[in-house]
Amino acid sequence: MTQPAVAARALLHLSIRADDRKVDLGVPAQLPLVEMLPGVVRRLGLLDPTLVHAGYVLRRADGTDLDPAASCAAQGVRDGEVLSLVRGGQLAERTRYDDVVEAVIDAAAERRGWSPRDQARTALAVSLALLALGAGMLVGSPHGWSVATVVASATALALLVAAAVLTRVDQVEAGQGLGLAAAGYAAVAGFLLVPAGALWSWPLAAAGLAAMVVGGLALAVTAESPQVHLVPVAAGGALATAAAVTGLVGGDGVPAYAVMVALLATASNAAPWLALASTQLAVVSPRSDAEVLADPQPLDGGEIARRADDGRRVLLSLRLAFGVAMLVATPLVATSGKAGALLCVLAYVGMMLQSRQVHAKGGVLAMMATGTAGVALTGITVGV
Repeated sequence: MTQPAVAARALLHLSIRADDRKVDLGVPAQLPLVEMLPGVVRRLGLLDPTLVHAGYVLRRADGTDLDPAASCAAQGVRDGEVLSLVRGGQLAERTRYDDVVEAVIDAAAERRGWSPRDQARTALAVSLALLALGAGMLVGSPHGWSVATVVASATALALLVAAAVLTRVDQVEAGQGLGLAAAGYAAVAGFLLVPAGALWSWPLAAAGLAAMVVGGLALAVTAESPQVHLVPVAAGGALATAAAVTGLVGGDGVPAYAVMVALLATASNAAPWLALASTQLAVVSPRSDAEVLADPQPLDGGEIARRADDGRRVLLSLRLAFGVAMLVATPLVATSGKAGALLCVLAYVGMMLQSRQVHAKGGVLAMMATGTAGVALTGITVGV
């Protein structure tokens, strides 16, 4: 028996979903999809006279639509694949043009133009860049009570007030950015306030503590989406702890910061559970027959979505905070020897591997960017 003969009679077991309905069926591999669509639509109960004129289309899991005129075998549909039945397939047909100018105009209109929001984000980015430049210039100033310390402290206070005001006048992103800048200037002020000494001991401890305190204040006064200020709180707290231990114990600080890197790399695995706990969402399973038979309690979908979004922000902020603290400690730990360099590489590689379990784009981007930057920084530090 030839292979084409076998393929011609082969049946593919497919699952077709539409909304909350599902049907399992066997489809000849060489049968055009248009011949089976009416029966599938009928079995799913979707023969709505008000919608049938728009047509139906089968869509794969990757978002591509199947050609109704072709068979499953011709389009590479696999046995056991799950397809989605989408209504309105004929409404997505592209417009036919007889004028190049009209086609160009429509193509340009499909691209989102420059908006006031883009302008505000650009202005915020420029402002933060200038603030970062100013903070960098202040870091090199003499330690102790000086003009630089007063300027850094006053700037941190002004930025904190501005962040609180902006989040209350529908400028959330600007308020978040200035709140983070306030924590940065507070770190500079704390760094300059203590007497000059070993970088990895009391100066860094004061900087981390100041960033944690101002970050906590920003977390408290921000009216909307304050979770981003967990970054200076968590990162500052971790660095302040390691630096304080170094200042108390003495030495070069490698053991304290190596332990910090290891603990933060391990804690990143527990970050999803911490974020879930912050949402106060729980699945309550019935434990008795009475609870099973009782009417379910009504749920507020909007409130659940809001809490889930808050949890996503908490998770992203914690991962960014852990990454920032680890990056700060990497030059010290990586130059301590082969064990320190190996610890840094394993920590960052493990962070990148965790991204395979993350669904949100922001989380994947944060973990991959932190891991890549950490591995690169480790290599540069060891190489130099």
